[in-house]
Amino acid sequence: MNAFFLYFNGFTIFNLVVLFTILFFRKDNSLANKLLALVVINPGLNFINNIFILSDLIFQFPFVYFFFQGTAVLYAPLVLAYTNVLTGRKFKYITLLNFLSLGLVLLDLFYCLQFYRLPFNLQVEYLQGLTNGNYPEQMMIYSNLFVLIMLAYLVVALLQIRKYAKVANDFFSDTERVKLKYLQHFVWLLAILNILLTIAYATFQTPVVEYFFIPVIINTIYVYIVYYAFSQSAILSQEQFCNLMEDITQLEKYHQYQEPLCKENKALHLEMARGNGKFKLAEMEMEENYRKILQLFEERKIFLDPAINLTRLSNEINACSHNISLTINTRFHKNFFELINSYRIEEAKILLSSESSKRMTIEAIGLHAGFNTKSAFYRAFKKHTGQTPTEFLQLSKN
Repeated sequence: MNAFFLYFNGFTIFNLVVLFTILFFRKDNSLANKLLALVVINPGLNFINNIFILSDLIFQFPFVYFFFQGTAVLYAPLVLAYTNVLTGRKFKYITLLNFLSLGLVLLDLFYCLQFYRLPFNLQVEYLQGLTNGNYPEQMMIYSNLFVLIMLAYLVVALLQIRKYAKVANDFFSDTERVKLKYLQHFVWLLAILNILLTIAYATFQTPVVEYFFIPVIINTIYVYIVYYAFSQSAILSQEQFCNLMEDITQLEKYHQYQEPLCKENKALHLEMARGNGKFKLAEMEMEENYRKILQLFEERKIFLDPAINLTRLSNEINACSHNISLTINTRFHKNFFELINSYRIEEAKILLSSESSKRMTIEAIGLHAGFNTKSAFYRAFKKHTGQTPTEFLQLSKN
């Protein structure tokens, strides 16, 4: 059995090294890709540890075991750093979670020093326990703490993404520009990985989890993550990464009331917040905004512009983007993203039902309606109509 585990862990390391090489050493590479590469390779260090254990090399170099247990702690902070980069947040070094991670590293160091203070025969017994089912109790505690801290990081990442998604949906007409869907899937997949590990640790002996279940899960999920990242165009060149940062900068200016037409509103919003009140628009101003939005959408069809965002719409109306957002939320009962997509879908339905559908591909119709990608068109169409564009086209013909 140990021989199987040995080869399987070696195979897993090979996979992770290949994925790491693809991501880290690309031409015209970006910071996001390099961080993703580090997220991918970090578990590989622990599998090197497994090979030392399963091949009995650990008896000659016992410090390797504790060293790689310590490097594994970097995994969760790397995931959070990657999430921060793709959402434009600065990584904070001084946080409770980072202190807990540091504490876990110090605990690993403490266990290492304790190990070297053991008599030789007890050191041998300790290392034998890594494979014979008598897993050291100290390291079982360490593994459980590691899983809990990793889960805490993932919860923080998911909460950050949720907050970011709310602002992005109020500002962008195409959230694929900022890789929102990809980022949500990425962190949720890692959360599922963490849950599966928790179940495995509670169900099976620790050696079986360490040397079999973790490699199986890592192989499956990581290959999918990298495939999904490529399919969603989330493997960014330096130019694409700069474009993403520009989009995020625009979003941040909107969120922080830094747009010229919104600077006065910021003081009003802050004043209302101190009094626990809620900022409200005058009825006449909201009605005027509503009329202008309808005019831009129904007469000029501004939603056909794939790059339209809340700031551009607000500039057309010559109003603060926050006031326009509030008007959209109140009068249309939608956020900006939903409003744009609803008009785009209606435009696509008209095109699909017309004679022009015979001369255009479904993808071309989606692009004409303002969608940037086929996947975004299909996803929005299915959400709004309950059908795919192909199904809608077949029914309209009948």
